[in-house]
Formats: sequence, structure tokens, C-alpha cells
Amino acid sequence: MKSKMLIATLFFLALFMSNLANAGLIYDSGTAISSSGNCDAESCLGSTEWWAIDDFTADSDWIITGFEFFSSGGSQTNYISTSWELISSNNPFGPALFSGTSVATILGDSYLVSGLNIYLSAGTYFLSHHHDYSIEYATTAMLTGDSGTWYQTDKGQFTFTRTGELARKIYGNVVDVPEPSTLAILALGIMGLTTRRFKKR
Repeated sequence: MKSKMLIATLFFLALFMSNLANAGLIYDSGTAISSSGNCDAESCLGSTEWWAIDDFTADSDWIITGFEFFSSGGSQTNYISTSWELISSNNPFGPALFSGTSVATILGDSYLVSGLNIYLSAGTYFLSHHHDYSIEYATTAMLTGDSGTWYQTDKGQFTFTRTGELARKIYGNVVDVPEPSTLAILALGIMGLTTRRFKKR
């Protein structure tokens, strides 16, 4: 009986693991090719903290493990942290569904935030980010091209609509929904194990 229970447990575990694709890149807006000239950190208007916001679509449920933002003019010497927010599709300046502040790994114009574990259901959202420095430092958001729309805000009296697509990547797992046939096979397997157990008794 113990061996059968072990087999059943392994079966359930294998089914669960099959519903998570290997961790990796799950969203990529494109290659960063130019600076927007608009801040996503300090400065520009004094010590105001500027945030860059753009939308993205999750085609299925995701487990997000990290983000990669692209900003020009940064310096590892005075860098402190990167703040980020996930916002619903209703309002780019609305309240955050998820938020955090992380020390990113900086490589050139790339700010890589990792170590996250966010469950996000399929849908369209806004992703917002801001870089903090120990001094006023005007890093500017990088774009993949001129098409599209993104937003810039100081979370106060100034909000702007900008032209272009922000360069960013999202890492994690795609959560697959089991097909009806898979669920049917699983149900039959459970019924079979239960029937054999009662017959032995």
C-alpha cells in the first residue's frame, strides 16, 4: 500500500510540475535602442522622483521572478535601489497591485531585479519603475522605438504621456491550465487507486 501511495504522490507532483514551464523570459518588449530623454530617477525637476510606466499583457497566468529595466546615464557608484509597481490596466497612475524595492544588478544600461515570487493572472497591466541614487542623478528611460505610448509621473502634480515603447523584460514561469483530457485521466487514476484499496479491505 505504501508503494502505491508513493506512486500516487509522485504522479500528483509530476502533474503539478508539468503545469509550470521552465523559469525564463516570459515578456520582452524589444531591444533598447535609444534614450527617451525623460527621467526615471532623481533630478530633471530638482529632487523629484520620476517614474516610468508602460503596459504589458500576460497571455496566461504567470509566476513572476524578476524584472529587467533599461535606463541610460546610470552609475553604480551612487546607486541605492530600484522601486517597481504592478498596476491594473484601468489607470497607469492608479494604486499598485504589487510593489517592492530591490537592489538591482546593474550591467551597462540594464537594471535586473530578481528574487521575486508574484502570482499574476492573465490580463493587461502597467509596470512602473523608479531608480534611487544617493545624489540627484538623471537616469533616463530607454525605448525600443517610437511607436506606442508610455507615461512619466512624479506621483504628485506632474504626469505626462510620452511616445514610444519602454524597453523592459519580465522573467518567471508560465502557469499552464490542465486540459480537460488530462483532468479526466487524473480522475480515473484516483478512482482506480480508491477501488483497489477498498477491494483489498
